[in-house]
Amino acid sequence: MSEADIIYQISEVLNRMWDLQQWWASVSFGVLVAAYLVGKHLNGFLISILLLLYSVYSLYMWELLGTNADVYVAFVDDLQGISESGVTLSSGASTYLSPPTMSYFLVPIVLIGTYMSVISYTIYVFCHTKNNDIA
Repeated sequence: MSEADIIYQISEVLNRMWDLQQWWASVSFGVLVAAYLVGKHLNGFLISILLLLYSVYSLYMWELLGTNADVYVAFVDDLQGISESGVTLSSGASTYLSPPTMSYFLVPIVLIGTYMSVISYTIYVFCHTKNNDIA
């Protein structure tokens, strides 16, 4: 593959990862809205199903993001191979050779934090509405 082909593939992988993150964030927001709007009408069984499905979906998204991250790294390795063969890379291509610094830490923190927040808020709404119904 040429430098241009690899750069295009890297761009596609990064776009796909961004799309996955946006889709998962939308589903997370949907669970929050559902908990807020209809939480008082849901029983423990329905809350459990909702949280189980959300958890399985989140694991699936995590797996897809991980696979795409592996593909990204493989394309960067291909680009590194081209560079090591003596070909001078463009400035844009050589930027991919320096590893990202913050995203290795921030992405997992954001994803896990969002997941835990959605689960916690949904359980909180369920428990809070059940306690208010008893009182």
